[in-house]
Amino acid sequence: MTALSDYLDLSEPEAVAQWRSILQRRMPPPGKRQVNFTPVETLLCYGLFLSDDPVVDPRRYGGQTIHKAPELVHHLAVLFKRRPSSITNKMMNLNGDRMNGAKYEVQIFERMGADVVRYYELYGTALRAARRLGVGARRLPDFLRLEQVTDYAHLGLEDVENSRYEEIIEREAARFRAAKLQKGQELSAAETTRIVRHRARVGQKAFATEVLRRFDFTCGFCGMAPRSLKGNRLIVASHIKPWADSTNSERRDPRNGVAACPTHDAAFDKGLITVNGGLRVHRSRRLRASLQQDEGVEHNFGESLREALVLPLGIEQPRPAYLRWHHEHVYQDSLR
Repeated sequence: MTALSDYLDLSEPEAVAQWRSILQRRMPPPGKRQVNFTPVETLLCYGLFLSDDPVVDPRRYGGQTIHKAPELVHHLAVLFKRRPSSITNKMMNLNGDRMNGAKYEVQIFERMGADVVRYYELYGTALRAARRLGVGARRLPDFLRLEQVTDYAHLGLEDVENSRYEEIIEREAARFRAAKLQKGQELSAAETTRIVRHRARVGQKAFATEVLRRFDFTCGFCGMAPRSLKGNRLIVASHIKPWADSTNSERRDPRNGVAACPTHDAAFDKGLITVNGGLRVHRSRRLRASLQQDEGVEHNFGESLREALVLPLGIEQPRPAYLRWHHEHVYQDSLR
């Protein structure tokens, strides 16, 4: 019988053995029950919640619409010798949308959401084991783009724990609970709040991972790139339009993000600096006045602050709508 530790403490030799059984598997004939998911398969299905390109929302695909599911779902189905709907069903078992999942699935969802760095390590274990058996990127894409990452702990996360955060979580949990009740599934307030809070954390981790990757772990305001000091949160990912004011899709959109050192991140969040549609960086009147009075402020916001946002070549720029929102609602010189 499979235990929770088989998922959470998966070793590379165990993953290799599971991959061997998966690769020897045959597609079951129509109407025949498929074999149980292995921990490797379950963990990779969980990873689809963290995928940003494409975003995989399992509730959108099933029955007559499963053929419209992202190609990644079909890739995994072919590799696992399963129907595509089994992949999206497994995702809904994990996040509590379906009540007939395996014993440990919701627990896995909760544990991985509480420690996403640990999940990235398990994802790396599953990927390395597959590669050892000759499963290349065509058959199993590195859909989280972490194959070359060895220090998962340096992936940043902005602080969204504020009074509005809890208020929004409770409101969304109430909606989720009501939707479940309409389907005849009664969940407690504590259960729905836990699931919704987890989803928010998973989405935020996915957002932060992609923003930092796009900015090449470099501060967009001063160009600092402390690659020799990974794991110390010297570069963080922050929303342009704040998390609390964004829709769910805006919260996950990497073009709603900038990477910054803690000093410039705080100044941006407080509206002391902003970025216009042409990516020029502007200082508020209050900050400009402080430059003349405070040597420390001048050091961090004088010449060290770039005239324009620092972006690696070839990446998509932040969406102008988000920059405009920041200028109008956060920037301290805004005519609000």
